Amino acid sequence: MNKIGKGNKIIFYEINYKAIKHVYFRIKKGVIVVSAPVNIAKAHILDFLNKKFDYFYQKINLSKKANTLTIWGKGIDINIIDCKKFSYKLTKDSLTIFSPYDFDSSFKLVLITECKKEYLKNKENINVKIAALGLNELPILYKYYTSRYGQIDLKKKIIYINTFLATQNPEHFWATIMHEYVHLIHKKHDQNFYYLVNHVWPSYRQLKKGLKSIVISKYFELENKG
Repeated sequence: MNKIGKGNKIIFYEINYKAIKHVYFRIKKGVIVVSAPVNIAKAHILDFLNKKFDYFYQKINLSKKANTLTIWGKGIDINIIDCKKFSYKLTKDSLTIFSPYDFDSSFKLVLITECKKEYLKNKENINVKIAALGLNELPILYKYYTSRYGQIDLKKKIIYINTFLATQNPEHFWATIMHEYVHLIHKKHDQNFYYLVNHVWPSYRQLKKGLKSIVISKYFELENKG
């Protein structure tokens, strides 16, 4: 991913050369996508991006806000600062990411870290529930899925949780973990499965309805044309 900077601000861009007459700029997932004729020099494009840096930087930040990004169900203002090593600072209403990566990759790293922190902070609560079912704690791995909130590998005894859940209310995160544990007792989503998961997590039915209304695959794909 290419990038240019001004002070501690950066914008990411990519250039696609095509059989066209004019240069077009649009913002896609926090990145300036340039469509340019094959005969135009890269230096001319960079010169324009540098001259219009403040304009593009503002447009990119507006596009991020249009995505209504959240952490644990709360809307936040996000700023990304170019840095050789990834880290971030999360406050009540803002997130500052220090990263060498593009916006999407950096935000997904934040979600992975937040999932790990949330689990370590509160795992004793769910351990009480799984112990009551005669189950033992399993290792949990975090991945970004576009079509599911979690899954369990019954042979390896590993639970996989979608890092996207770190954008929602924490109860969705924990209910999903409980959902996967219940699969150790009832493998299929049958009447017995849902009876048990609703018994150990009484708000599960309502939480499931809320998650069904969200299209995961589009969360990071909202596009604003500049």
